[in-house]
Amino acid sequence: MGVVKNNLVTKGFSGKMGDDIVFRQVGNQTQFAKAGRRRASFTENQVAQQERFLNAVMYAKSALLDPATKELYVLMAEKAGLRSAYSAAVTDYLTPPKIASVFTGNYQGEVGNTLFIAAVNDFKITEVTLTIQRADNTVVETGAALRDGGSWKYTAAVANAEFMGNKIVVRAKDRLGKEVTFEQLLGT
Repeated sequence: MGVVKNNLVTKGFSGKMGDDIVFRQVGNQTQFAKAGRRRASFTENQVAQQERFLNAVMYAKSALLDPATKELYVLMAEKAGLRSAYSAAVTDYLTPPKIASVFTGNYQGEVGNTLFIAAVNDFKITEVTLTIQRADNTVVETGAALRDGGSWKYTAAVANAEFMGNKIVVRAKDRLGKEVTFEQLLGT
């Protein structure tokens, strides 16, 4: 892909030129590229991806009609370095929430110990639930984590003397209801 610089003839062009070159405006730049070729048919995965993107576009258009949601996406776009609230809404739809890590250094199996959950793109996540399980998958405790600055904080409510080797299971949901699960062993 090329960029037009200081060319008075093609600056600001948009569209197809002949059958070979396509011009488009991206930000304040005129870009050109070889024209793409239409496929006669698409694979099943390509059709599914096209449908997923169409759903993201429809979601973004409808979400930005609500002023409160639009303001949220304006802030999200600024925070993520995206071009617009529309881009933020499409990105939000297409990307699931993601847990980066769980800090377990403060947990010693005592009531009041804290566990911190770090999320990737924390602004997407609206709900975090943490469960501590023994090696045989019996639940020691489960509960909601609370937002604490740029992370989430869970405070233990049950004593757990034999916590080494237990498993932490974190479930995070975003505003669209997409859910992700993250597991980590205690003592690792």
